[in-house]
Amino acid sequence: MSELGKTGEAGQTLVLREPSQLVQLTEQVEMDEPAAPSGVTEILVFKDTVITSLTIAVYGFSALASIIVMMVFWKDGLRSTSNISFFALSIADLLTSLFGISGEVINNVMPQDAMNDAIGLMVLYFFPWVETFYAVGSWITAIITWERLWCIAFPLKVRSVFTVKLVTGLIVGGFVYLVIGETCFLLGLHYRIKGSREAIYVPWFDEVGRLRLNMTNTETMEMGTSMVYYGRMLGYNIPRFVLNVAVAIGTVLLVVAFLRRIRTKRALTESKTPQKLSDREKRLIQSVIAVCLIYIVTSTPATVVDTVAMINNSLIAPMTQLFLGSLFNLIQSLNHGVNIFIYLAANVSFRNHFKNMFRVCVGEERVTAR
Repeated sequence: MSELGKTGEAGQTLVLREPSQLVQLTEQVEMDEPAAPSGVTEILVFKDTVITSLTIAVYGFSALASIIVMMVFWKDGLRSTSNISFFALSIADLLTSLFGISGEVINNVMPQDAMNDAIGLMVLYFFPWVETFYAVGSWITAIITWERLWCIAFPLKVRSVFTVKLVTGLIVGGFVYLVIGETCFLLGLHYRIKGSREAIYVPWFDEVGRLRLNMTNTETMEMGTSMVYYGRMLGYNIPRFVLNVAVAIGTVLLVVAFLRRIRTKRALTESKTPQKLSDREKRLIQSVIAVCLIYIVTSTPATVVDTVAMINNSLIAPMTQLFLGSLFNLIQSLNHGVNIFIYLAANVSFRNHFKNMFRVCVGEERVTAR
């Protein structure tokens, strides 16, 4: 039951078949709306203008950068596990950016009336996919981190363990799992909306004249609510938290192993696996560490807020959660556009292919891609 008003005849009961009838009823009831706290309006305006504009701009640049990265790695060839992983990560970044732009436009730019029509509702169903594709990127980042760690710890076995088929299978398997979880969430959302339309609404006035609401015939809505909860929990919240922890632990171990490897002067003579890291492998590991560190810095704030809300949603005030969600989403969106600069700085082959792409456009002589 929910409190909706303060006037009415005690014991009066009305049976409503449609939510719109309830809206008409509440319009006839005097509503005592509390005044908005000081500063709330200014915060919402700042969120809807500055933060939203910056987020859309960052997502737009990230989408363009992801397309360029995909083209370069495709040109370089998907023969190695690292190229496959970075190519798949750029696809996840591209999808996250595109759906992120759509979500920001729908949530903050489109008129609220547009959300009530069929097109607005259809687009609303696509909005949660931005979180799914971000989780896919987290999964791929975790794979990259632990593969490079294995490369340092067991250099002779890495090629036999992390094969192209295994890495591809892990990426596809994680993608399928997360998509199933999101599909369960969206189906639950559909059934919850459908159930709310099938439910019978029974408003009644209590002994002090407050309008309250009972609902019957809610089986479909309850089933949808359960699907929404478990789909979001198992398909996004828990995987995101686990993957963030996995990337953080893997990055720490990778940095420690990498520094120990390059600082050990007698590794070539005393190690049982006397293989020195080549310059290319060093640059690759350095780029992986940079990608992971940026991922951790940009994703941790949003992950903390989501985890706290998952444990107890009442710990953070709704208005605070709304503002922090937008701010941390902006910080998180930075993760998708910076990888191209890391690849350009650390990967000679990527840099040469990148240069060749623009030399072809202007008709200049190509350079060797190695």
